[in-house]
Amino acid sequence: MLANFVKETASAPGTSTTFNLGGATAPFVTFAASFANGATCLYVMYSTTQAEWGVGTVTHGSPNTLSRTTVAGNTAGTTAKLNFTGTTTVICAPIAEKAVYLNAADSVILGGAASVARLSVKHDGTTAPISTEVAGTSSLLAIGFLNGNGLVGAISTNGSATAYNTSSDYRLKVTYGQADGSMIQRLRVHDAAFLSDGARYPMFIAHEMQEDGAGFAVRGEKDGLEMQGVDHSKLVPALVAYAQQLRADLDAALARLTAIGA
Repeated sequence: MLANFVKETASAPGTSTTFNLGGATAPFVTFAASFANGATCLYVMYSTTQAEWGVGTVTHGSPNTLSRTTVAGNTAGTTAKLNFTGTTTVICAPIAEKAVYLNAADSVILGGAASVARLSVKHDGTTAPISTEVAGTSSLLAIGFLNGNGLVGAISTNGSATAYNTSSDYRLKVTYGQADGSMIQRLRVHDAAFLSDGARYPMFIAHEMQEDGAGFAVRGEKDGLEMQGVDHSKLVPALVAYAQQLRADLDAALARLTAIGA
């Protein structure tokens, strides 16, 4: 989304989403020379009185054009397309809304302090896309997940293993007595395989879990925009409750048999 020495002019682009680019003057280069047709890039456009910045889309042609795909900000304090009436300079340059920087607390911030950002890492199929490495083998909090309640989850390591921890402190909960794990017997387990790689093993189906009373372990809705997911670890307490009830039922049955035999 960035390239070096990209600078062109545009003649009165107004508030148009797409406008013509007027070419570059050496040593600068054009957007079309730096980006493939249909590629997105960061742009800043300005005149003597105002400026605007965001994400644009480059289209090759005669002339080449730039589309103001997303306006991230402007000197008017909005995210609207400004009205440029004269000769306008357009450059490819970093903008704060798409920046990665280190704040005063030495935390890496994506996309500005007020932005909602997502970190996406592409995998080459060989090397680990993200890794944490420390000297020694002592217990370590490798990754922490925080919100307004503080630390609510973590991935930790020791000399030989990795633990995936979620909040379980009593101060974060309200309890209502013994849990009923009977819904475990209603869960449907399929002999299934993933379409992507053919991996075959016993599986749940997310929306069926919702129907069977285990929706607490399911993320998303059936036929929603995103594929549903299941956190299988949330079934562990229900499995324990179910096993405890089975043992209690077994003990009661054995007691009755013993009484009959006596």
